[in-house]
Amino acid sequence: MPQMFRWFCAIAFSGLLCCPVVAVGPVIPGVTKILSIEEPNLALAGRILIGELQCLRCHQTPGANDWISSKEAPKLDQAKARLKPEWIQGFLENPGVHKTGTTMPNMLGHLEPTERKTTAEALTHFLATQGPAPTVQRFSSKLIQTGQTLYAQVGCASCHGPRNGAAIEQKEIPNQIPLGKLEEKYHYAALVQFLANPHSVRPSGRMPALLQGNEADAVASYLLQNDTNLTGSLSLNTLFSAYEGDWDKLPDFEKIKPVRTGKSAGFDLTVATRQNSVALLFTGFWEVKRAGTYRFSLASDDGSRLKINNKTVINNDGIHPSTMVQGAMDLTVGVHQVEVSIFQGGGEFELSSEVSGPGLPKSDLGSMLRPTLTPVPVPVQTHPKGAFVIDHAKATQGKIHFAQLGCVNCHKLDSVKAPVPEITLLKGVGGCIGTIPTKGKPFYPLSENQKKLVQVGLDSIAKSAPTKADKISHTFVALNCVGCHQRDTLGGVEPDRSAFFLGTQPEMGDEARIPPLLTGIGGKLKKPWLKEVMEKGTKVRPYMLTRMPRFGEANIGHLVQDLPEVDKLAPVPLV
Repeated sequence: MPQMFRWFCAIAFSGLLCCPVVAVGPVIPGVTKILSIEEPNLALAGRILIGELQCLRCHQTPGANDWISSKEAPKLDQAKARLKPEWIQGFLENPGVHKTGTTMPNMLGHLEPTERKTTAEALTHFLATQGPAPTVQRFSSKLIQTGQTLYAQVGCASCHGPRNGAAIEQKEIPNQIPLGKLEEKYHYAALVQFLANPHSVRPSGRMPALLQGNEADAVASYLLQNDTNLTGSLSLNTLFSAYEGDWDKLPDFEKIKPVRTGKSAGFDLTVATRQNSVALLFTGFWEVKRAGTYRFSLASDDGSRLKINNKTVINNDGIHPSTMVQGAMDLTVGVHQVEVSIFQGGGEFELSSEVSGPGLPKSDLGSMLRPTLTPVPVPVQTHPKGAFVIDHAKATQGKIHFAQLGCVNCHKLDSVKAPVPEITLLKGVGGCIGTIPTKGKPFYPLSENQKKLVQVGLDSIAKSAPTKADKISHTFVALNCVGCHQRDTLGGVEPDRSAFFLGTQPEMGDEARIPPLLTGIGGKLKKPWLKEVMEKGTKVRPYMLTRMPRFGEANIGHLVQDLPEVDKLAPVPLV
């Protein structure tokens, strides 16, 4: 680096380089990543800010679109089905309070509190007319533990930070992407659909696809478990004890000590936290409403047993594949203790139990239990929220606000005709990134250092056209590929996040858990394989639990063409 540029970095950006990197204003991980290295590309950081804040939707600057791939705002054409109206209104009134670090500008900050609330309410009623009504989808708390495991292992935690079993943020990792209170924002079915196909709502790939099959149900169940309005919610209603060891039949649980105890949602095997050499003992209480003969089934792989009031009803012991055994027992009205145990040697690990009887169709036994002999009183909701009812007069006014405030410039809607925006030359000071909200302009609460970066980014655009190497760097940083991978001097797993990258082969060391170096990758891999990995996230390291995200061809397709050219190796002479 030339000496003058070193001096420029040290003096003009001393606040960026000499102090700890702290997320102030919008959180854009790639920018902080750039600033953390010894010789940061400040112009790249500025261009990333311009693109992620969508400045080019309302402003112009010659050559900017050649340099910058702007993030597209979330689609709102299905807002009614996706978002809870109470959350919409609160978010519009003050985006930064509801989601710290959001890149959504404050559109109403210049208004007095009463007018701000009225305007936000009108916009909420308008957005509540967009799309069909929310889909009612049954939530199963049996999936919570699976969702927690997926969140921790496949890559969610590396971007969004760690969460505990109750999905509560454990600690804030520097520069983590905020989630906000998801239970206040999303309808359950909508979050499932979003996690399964995030590009349908956020086309720009900043939220990539990671999950497969019904994994989205599990992660949504984990993240929304604190929503008390979920249909079909099953609480942690069973006590469990987990044991580790090798057995060929059920152990005598009174003679061994558990390695872990707690509560589970029914007979949830994921509380074992391992698939082999483990045994579980589930205990709960079942209130029988009608006396009579009750019939039970118990299916497991390997051995299991069902006991009621300390009497064996079904013995399905021994090492075997998934096998169902049936039994029956006469029960009186009242509360009965239920105990289900299972051990697992190796291979498949399965357990299910059903019951039927007088007035009771065949049902999941695990869902009918409670953890205590006497029922836990349910708090009475003294002021239940009424159902949201659309006021069409307010919705009409909200539609006008949506156009006049400029919301439609970023959030395109077929039902709203976008006015010709006042396209002005993009500047690095004042206006949208001033010190206070002003009428007719969105307000981005940028830090002083972020404002300086915007100006540096603008200056760089005017100097030259981007090379393919520049475009590769922009994509790697904008999509936060650098959060997992290192390319040249930029990126890689940070010490604060290293623990979130897990593998199944500890003897291999970091190679089994840390994503690979991408320096020169275009000269190493053939185009068809680059395309396969980048567009489909094809896994070639089965021992690495973190997954390759799927960002969408529209967002990373150029890398398949550009990387081989930029990383092309010099021919090796024949010997």
